[in-house]
Amino acid sequence: MRHVPYLLGIAWLAVVSSLSATYAAEDDKRIDHGRYLVKIGGCNECHTEGYARTFGKIPESEWMIGREWGEMGPWGTTFPVNVRLLVAEINEDGWVARIRHNTTRPPMPWYNLRDMTDSDLRAMYLFLRSLGPAGKAAPAYLHPGEETKFPHVQFPADAPRPPRTEVSPRPGLQPAHTCDTEAYSSPPSCIRESVQSRTTALSSQAKRS
Repeated sequence: MRHVPYLLGIAWLAVVSSLSATYAAEDDKRIDHGRYLVKIGGCNECHTEGYARTFGKIPESEWMIGREWGEMGPWGTTFPVNVRLLVAEINEDGWVARIRHNTTRPPMPWYNLRDMTDSDLRAMYLFLRSLGPAGKAAPAYLHPGEETKFPHVQFPADAPRPPRTEVSPRPGLQPAHTCDTEAYSSPPSCIRESVQSRTTALSSQAKRS
């Protein structure tokens, strides 16, 4: 009977080891899924220096550490944050809550993250945490009109243009002309110029005949 506690202890250790291996395997699957989401979600294009320029040929150890060149537009100047430092400061629930309830300035597509499932967001968190903290914090946000010493991309300040407009051809004229319409102009200058040139062409044909 004195061997019973010893045997029970061995059995308990076997159960714990089995459960630990099961949980570890499950975490590995979630980490792999998080890696997949980060790759296809375009996260590296902004948050990993050189990722787009090298067509993704950046070691995983250098992923998601932000960069020091930003995007300047009507909203000011923003810099992609060091996400690895961010996830090192918050837990999994805090990550999900941050994505669900926070909005960010352009060009970060925060609304895409917001629409992900909780399981997807948690998988992303596990993968990002698995990378470990690295790099340094990104430069601070600058308000519109503030100058920056860092390189940046200048976004156009005007409103987005409406969809492309196609002008239907009239009999005997050239194929339809397609142009980008000017915002809120009626009719757009490109269409006016096209109509004028076609009118001139018709007049020339009439004189020759």
